[in-house]
Order: sequence, then structure tokens, then C-alpha cells
Amino acid sequence: MAQSKLIPLTNSEYEVMKIVWESDHDITLQEVLSLCAVKYQKIWKRTTVATFLAHIIEKGVATSYRKGRYFYYKPTISEDEYKKLETGNMINFWYDGSASNLVASLYKQEFLTKDELNNIKKMIDDMD
Repeated sequence: MAQSKLIPLTNSEYEVMKIVWESDHDITLQEVLSLCAVKYQKIWKRTTVATFLAHIIEKGVATSYRKGRYFYYKPTISEDEYKKLETGNMINFWYDGSASNLVASLYKQEFLTKDELNNIKKMIDDMD
């Protein structure tokens, strides 16, 4: 799905969507419920997860179809593409569109170690 504007997922929607992304097949609501309990220790009601999935679909990140008695959910955008759009939105909003401002902020706030910064420098040098 070619999408330029992303409506961000809430934390709970993101957890549900991670399960959809990680599935090797189109997934049912019951499977999502079970995996949320195992992976996140979240015991949500069926209606709660159905609401999260409806919001995810409205935001264009997944779609659903009915087959027999069950609805199946599948991504319309890859997790990598979602991360790319989310990162772009964050850089545009918080760092005036500058990735270097983001890296500087990460370093100033000590989110990056010297080793990580050196790895970034090496990656940049390897791009030339």
C-alpha cells in the first residue's frame, strides 16, 4: 500500500498489529486474542480486540475478509513500511525534517553509546 500520511496506531493497536504482521497466514480474531494473552499477557475481551482491529483497518494498516463463519485479518502495509512512515512523521514533527537533528538528540540524551555512534559513522562511510 503506497501511503504518504499515516494515522499512528495506539500502543494497544500496535501490539495487535504486531501479531498480525508476525503471523505466517491470514489470522482470525480468536488467534489474535490467544496470541495477545501469550505474547503480552493481555487478557482482552473479544469485543476489545475486534474494536482494535476495526481501528487498524480504518487507519489503512490491515484489511479483513469473511470466509465461512470467520473473519480473517491481513496486513495492507508491511511492518518495515509502517516503521518507515512512523519514523518519517516523527522526524518531520519533532526534528524539523532533519534526521541529523534526531541523531544529535539521541546522542545528547545518551540514548546512543559511543560504540553505537561509531557504528552509525561506519554505516555512513560505507554508503559513499
